[in-house]
Amino acid sequence: MTSLRALPAVALLAATLATYANVLGAGFVWDDHVVVLQNPDLRDPSRIGNIVSSPDVLARSQPAPYYRPLHRLSYLVDVHLFGLDPYFSHLLNAILHAGAVIALFGLGLLLFDAGAPAFVAALLFAVHPINAEAVAFVTARNNLLVGLFVLLATSAFLKSRRERRPGLAWLAGAFFLLGLFTKETGFMLLPFLLLWELRPRRGQIDPVRSRLAALLPMVLATGVYAGLRTLVLANVVSQPVRMSGLARAIGDDLHILPEYLRLVLWPSGLTVHHGNPASYFTGAGVRVAAWIAIALGVTLLVRQRRPVTGFGLLWFAVNFAPVSGIIPIPSAAIAERFMYVPAIGLWLVVADQLEALREKAWRRWWVPAAAVAVCAALAAVTVRRNQDWRSDTALFESALRVDPRSTDARYNLAIARLDAGDGDGARREWERTLAVDPGHAGALAQLGTWHAQRGDLATAGWYFERVLAVNPRDVETRFNLALLLERLGRRDDALRHYQEFLRLDPVDYPDLVPRVQERIRKLEREPVP
Repeated sequence: MTSLRALPAVALLAATLATYANVLGAGFVWDDHVVVLQNPDLRDPSRIGNIVSSPDVLARSQPAPYYRPLHRLSYLVDVHLFGLDPYFSHLLNAILHAGAVIALFGLGLLLFDAGAPAFVAALLFAVHPINAEAVAFVTARNNLLVGLFVLLATSAFLKSRRERRPGLAWLAGAFFLLGLFTKETGFMLLPFLLLWELRPRRGQIDPVRSRLAALLPMVLATGVYAGLRTLVLANVVSQPVRMSGLARAIGDDLHILPEYLRLVLWPSGLTVHHGNPASYFTGAGVRVAAWIAIALGVTLLVRQRRPVTGFGLLWFAVNFAPVSGIIPIPSAAIAERFMYVPAIGLWLVVADQLEALREKAWRRWWVPAAAVAVCAALAAVTVRRNQDWRSDTALFESALRVDPRSTDARYNLAIARLDAGDGDGARREWERTLAVDPGHAGALAQLGTWHAQRGDLATAGWYFERVLAVNPRDVETRFNLALLLERLGRRDDALRHYQEFLRLDPVDYPDLVPRVQERIRKLEREPVP
């Protein structure tokens, strides 16, 4: 009997690992090079203290307003146990996703008090291709970890309330704290549970005070995390929330939410570069129709008063808030990995609606059969999507197939070709980038460097000057231009750019400051021609 009860969990585990088996042969791609391959903290286990006491880094020495030590510690474990072998990093990602799938199944059993809808919700979560980016992209592991911990925390909390066991509430608080140490968006579990506990219920006998007291462990966990985060990020300048940009953010969200829901309902056009939000629903009529459909759908679902559907809708709404674009974060406006946790609510809603349909259907067998067939089709799309993560070249070529005018994808493809030793191929991609966006500073700077390395200093200088016309505060390009002007014998122009480099306070390039100071002293000693 015990083995039969475990059968659904075993089936979910097998479905998850089978869906992601082909990603195990993928390499490190995109941000993995900075986060994993070039991260000195991962080479030596004794640097655990530095990981725990420092913010994340976006690039070079630029600190990010993120404090996610558990996420970075997971890479330290990878490297210490298996070296820089992407196979094991991808394997751990697949295992973490499988763990989150089983955790959702456990939560579903609590919510549904039935195995079939809980299994469907977990199976959708396991195989849906919108989650492929979170699983196949090693750097996106924080989404897997935070998803696992918030699901475990939610189950522990609900059991503590149902069984009147305060110890489980403290276990929920511990899982919640682990989620916070993985990704800041894990905090949204606290307002979600607060709203869920305060919702009106028939026959409610618990006073508000006792319902709030159950959340005390999570409140304390938030205080611990907030204190450590404040200490670690004390000197990090984060992007402020400006009310002047709120209207634009809301306008962007009118495009972002329908696009996310489209990817859930019809997962085509999956890409790592989704472009400008305004490009998702270009026609006003289409956008209005999408929002009318969303409003009608939510209204119909809410009017059913099905508890699990309400739980799922609230979960999605609360967890979607930090990735909606309303709160500015230094990342993409839309990314499929951002939906890993919010879409859990959608899987619960779909499973609950299928259960309602099954209860009313004349031939009940066709509902679960149709659900399994849809999941099989979704798994096939995911397997195909996993192949895009084989290499940087494959990843950005796949993005260009979705949007041939994506300058981000084209620029990154050029970098991938350069890293692969194809300098001429990289040059052609950068030139194609400029054909779409003549002011693309990255492509201009790279072409300047390409020509300088081949001795064409005049052409290189022309590209560098175009970069500074677009972005006068690009100190790295200003330094490169100053060096080039020196080689061309233009002493005064070189001196002017060196002096401007120092005036701009290049905090991200501390190693260049003494070199610039030395060049200035040398040029000032030289006689004026």
